[in-house]
Amino acid sequence: TSTINSIPQNLETPESIVLLSGADGVLSNKVILKNIVRKYGIAQQSVAIIATTADTSALVAYKAELTANGTGQVHIINITDASLDNDSIAIKRLSTAYKLIFINCTLGSLQEALNNGKTGRYIANKISAKGHLTAFIGGNSRFAGSVAISDNYQTADAAYSG
Repeated sequence: TSTINSIPQNLETPESIVLLSGADGVLSNKVILKNIVRKYGIAQQSVAIIATTADTSALVAYKAELTANGTGQVHIINITDASLDNDSIAIKRLSTAYKLIFINCTLGSLQEALNNGKTGRYIANKISAKGHLTAFIGGNSRFAGSVAISDNYQTADAAYSG
């Protein structure tokens, strides 16, 4: 099952909403995906799925689940694509998206994309802007803070052996 770390309704500020899920896969994230669509903002608001992977099959599955829950348009934006350096179509889609979901990103690719190019900087600014929802799914939850673990976080004895 999905673990959802959301701020209780009475403690939320209108400035931003950040949701985290430690589980990977659509089936493990049905609850958080439903909440992204129905609980936060307006259900019909546009969503941008942001990824740094060439494998779009998982992203299409997430898009289908969001659509099944009644969201408006869902845009898949692969930010490793070199053409996104100054992609006006991606920026236009991002400008209409109230909700950003990070899925299947790698730390190096994500850092490079957010620090370089007009599209990456636009995403970085949108994350920190007031009035938006940002969700990090699965291993991407480690990117929600200012520091992310990059090497052996998946190793069973990483905390023990360093």
